[in-house]
Amino acid sequence: TVYERMGKAHFQWFAFAATFDRGMPLIYSGQEVGLSKRLKFFDKDQIDWSTETDSLTGWEFDKFYSAMMEIYHETPALWNGNYGGDFSPLVVDDKKRTYAYARRLDLSKVDAVGPYMAIESKDGSEVVAAFNFGTEAARFAKEDLELRGAYKVFDGQTVNDWNAEDANDLVILEDQFLIFYR
Repeated sequence: TVYERMGKAHFQWFAFAATFDRGMPLIYSGQEVGLSKRLKFFDKDQIDWSTETDSLTGWEFDKFYSAMMEIYHETPALWNGNYGGDFSPLVVDDKKRTYAYARRLDLSKVDAVGPYMAIESKDGSEVVAAFNFGTEAARFAKEDLELRGAYKVFDGQTVNDWNAEDANDLVILEDQFLIFYR
């Protein structure tokens, strides 16, 4: 199960898969309600759809998965194949288990978009994802993350407006992440 493989960091690993270079989010049966048992493969097995809050983090499943899928579908830098943005690692610290990377797409150079996608802006699309897989809080300098200007930021439960010019260094708690996007 997701809990067996990733424990408390299961939301974080989903966000990683959804934003990483050529990544794609996959939601398995029951994952969006915290299914903590293995489903029987050849027999009919029931999923309890009533669970709303994760028992390990206290996070609401609906808030997390709804926001992640909206970010994924509405941010051109995260699109797949030739339509998505270029990947660049920003912070890789194996000792602290902290990682950050960017996906950037210059929309002025896009010749075509997918059959069901429309781009309203000719500006760039950008995602900067910062992860702390460590056991203590980690500090990220906004300069190391190459953050400039205004973004929306997702912390796993809420989306807020954020401006790099008004911010100092960022502190991300253990088993947490921030996704900046525009």
